[in-house]
Amino acid sequence: FLSLGVPMLLGGDEFGRTQRGNNNAYCQDNEISWHDWSLLETNKGLYRFCRELIRFRKESPVFTRLMYFDGLPSGGEGGPDVAWFGADGSPIDWESEDDALALWINGAENRGVPLYLMFNPGLLAAEFQVPKGTWSLRIDTAMPTPDDIVELDRAPTVRRNSTIVVERKSLVVLSGFSQA
Repeated sequence: FLSLGVPMLLGGDEFGRTQRGNNNAYCQDNEISWHDWSLLETNKGLYRFCRELIRFRKESPVFTRLMYFDGLPSGGEGGPDVAWFGADGSPIDWESEDDALALWINGAENRGVPLYLMFNPGLLAAEFQVPKGTWSLRIDTAMPTPDDIVELDRAPTVRRNSTIVVERKSLVVLSGFSQA
């Protein structure tokens, strides 16, 4: 939901349905392919997160664009359309063994609202430098529901020159203030 293209979601993924590892269950007329609707109640936090992620995507038109980013200057705001950074805020070194990285999306690509996505696929928490500007913390996948994804009016403010700890195997998304 936070990348270009059509999101891929198999029916029931939004409430934790699995096919017990079977990726070709179309011919299974049994519990493997059936929907267990009780999972909707059991995993209502996951369902809420998916619903809010869809809402976030709809309010961020940058994810539904038809052209790939190229890192070249963007619109009237100057700067590239996107830029990649290491956790320390410096331009990404693609040869580095550090796997924590961040993506800045120019507000000119998103109705004047810049985004900063911080990815930590590692086994340890990583401290990220927050870019200049004032940001709202919209998504933190390490937080418990309902604080894992919040609407703009509930989002805590994050100031520039601060740091954010992104827990292991998680993602944090900051939303900047509109420059329109």
